[in-house]
Amino acid sequence: MNAHARQLIQAAGRAALTGALLGFIHLLAPASHAANLYKWVDEQGNVTYSQRKPPDRESKSVVLRGVRPADPNAREKLDALQDRLDTTRKDREFAATDAESAREYDRRNEENCEIARQNLRILKTNARVRTKDENGEEQYLDQAGIEAKLQETERQIQELCG
Repeated sequence: MNAHARQLIQAAGRAALTGALLGFIHLLAPASHAANLYKWVDEQGNVTYSQRKPPDRESKSVVLRGVRPADPNAREKLDALQDRLDTTRKDREFAATDAESAREYDRRNEENCEIARQNLRILKTNARVRTKDENGEEQYLDQAGIEAKLQETERQIQELCG
């Protein structure tokens, strides 16, 4: 067997041992919050830990050092944390939606800015400017109408084009 194969087998053994240890700790984690933890040995010599005292055999009560008893307000704290998580998720969703709305608003402003600039060029270069009235009928603006449209278009450009 070469050195590389031996290293792989050793690493696999360490991983299996680590997994078994983590599994054991995981089994003890719920018990660590219980009021009592019991240990006993069965007929085959297997050591067993449980939150319930076995009725048919002798067991020892186990005290885990460094473990705090369960918090009586744990459910309320968990619910409060869940509420905070839900609020944070909603805030993030709103921020994403709000950011998308802001991008759409900016895109429309850019389009409207370009339209206003095109209108300004038309107003400045054409002697006769044709518009539609409220009934949809075309009419030509007189010089005062053109001046009013120029001022309005310049105001739009300042507003939209920054």
